[in-house]
Amino acid sequence: MTVTATAHRWDHGWELRIDGETATQVDSLDRAARQVRDYLDTVEPGTDHSRWEVEIVPEIGGIEIGGSVDG
Repeated sequence: MTVTATAHRWDHGWELRIDGETATQVDSLDRAARQVRDYLDTVEPGTDHSRWEVEIVPEIGGIEIGGSVDG
């Protein structure tokens, strides 16, 4: 399974949105995929998200600049 999160820059790091809804936040993009999995584990405790691929798509100034997948 793959989930895509859009990362929006703010003063204290990155806001991570899944399906357009703010889900969580992280101070550095290198920890974004793990943070998304932790969030999903919280809202869906019966599902194992550890093997899910997480695509992080940074958005700067309203422009998506590509994404990276962390599996």
